[in-house]
Amino acid sequence: MPRKRLGNKPLLKLDGTTIGCLLNFTPPERSREEVDVTCMEDDAEDFLDADPPNEGMLKFEVVWEPGDTNSELLDALFDETDPEDREGAFEIVWAMFTPIVTDAFSGRILKLSPNQVEKKTLIKRSVEVRLTTPVTRTIAS
Repeated sequence: MPRKRLGNKPLLKLDGTTIGCLLNFTPPERSREEVDVTCMEDDAEDFLDADPPNEGMLKFEVVWEPGDTNSELLDALFDETDPEDREGAFEIVWAMFTPIVTDAFSGRILKLSPNQVEKKTLIKRSVEVRLTTPVTRTIAS
């Protein structure tokens, strides 16, 4: 089991390039719909799990440097004109664990929201990504 280390924040990567450190995030909630298969003669309701499952939405806040090549990669993915090109390969590198844990998945950016800019603080923005594949977790050896 990975052991926690202090002083390291989780990093966000898009298509192999580090975007920045995540200031906070909500991991995606996985869910599966139910299909009602109750027959008229049944004594109780009967349900089956629907496939495929919904892999959920990742919501996070990231440091943003307007004009920085890496920060602008999120905008470039969001702005793609061809819907087929709007899906990116994301990674969250959990650098606070030893050995390092990495979660990889594909997703589409649904929302880019600038946060309030305040003096003496980092410029941040909130991002929402719809997962299009399940999360694959790897633990460095």
